[in-house]
Amino acid sequence: DITGIRPDGYHLLKTIMQTIDLCDTITVSRTTRPGIFISCDHARIPCDESNLVHIAAKHFLAAYPVPDAGLIIDLKKHIPIQAGLGGGSADAAGVLVALNELFETG
Repeated sequence: DITGIRPDGYHLLKTIMQTIDLCDTITVSRTTRPGIFISCDHARIPCDESNLVHIAAKHFLAAYPVPDAGLIIDLKKHIPIQAGLGGGSADAAGVLVALNELFETG
């Protein structure tokens, strides 16, 4: 529920958080081709440097340089896009977890 407006123009909200059984599927694999390559089954998802998954992977590789670290990241979207459900952020976090495991950075 919107319960008011703050002095900065943002709305005051009364919310309930609930877990749901809804998730995207992310597959991360290495390739000998240098770069970060993203594919997605949803036409409205950008598969370039503006994607949060790409940004997360780029920052990970900057922090943990891996020789010949070409990546292929495939997204299967199930979380509705631009619905305020945090799908892009969750995908970026999932890529960080996957890269940590893939490259054993601890």
